[in-house]
Amino acid sequence: MSNEIILNADARLRTGTNKNREIRREDSMVPAVIYGNNEDTKNIKVPLNEITKACESELFYTQVLKIILDGNEEKVVLKELQREPEKGKLLHADFQRVSSKTKLKVTVPVKFINEEECHGVKMEGGVLTKAIREIEIPKYSTISRLSSFGFPSEISCFNSAVGSTSRNRSVTTSSSSSSI
Repeated sequence: MSNEIILNADARLRTGTNKNREIRREDSMVPAVIYGNNEDTKNIKVPLNEITKACESELFYTQVLKIILDGNEEKVVLKELQREPEKGKLLHADFQRVSSKTKLKVTVPVKFINEEECHGVKMEGGVLTKAIREIEIPKYSTISRLSSFGFPSEISCFNSAVGSTSRNRSVTTSSSSSSI
């Protein structure tokens, strides 16, 4: 199975708040924009079912995506995904166009595992407090290295004791999981 995420998109001629609302309601699509890499900004719309399915994968937030627009392929990374606060519906997406020489910051979501088996919680009656949900990796050297590097998406809480603290610098990376 390929880890590559491909989204189909259509050009969006209608812009503005009311027009975007119509696109979401009548067309069942999510308005989006592609910008960067010294090219013109493109207003697009992505099918709601495709972007919703892509959002289920952690790779959607960290890897280079392909958007097929009018038969042309655009390589992009997700910069922002706006959701309705109450229901969580997708409102708008911003994609940054990239090339092999593009340098950018990457925000990696963090998932905590083994919370129920955590020694400090189970044996000592403590409470696990998570201060972060994502880690920002600044000025990543090149986009080609981003695609091949395994970011820490899971942090194990198994050996955490009451009163212990873990810092970002103590996270070790591997292709499947990481531990503090």
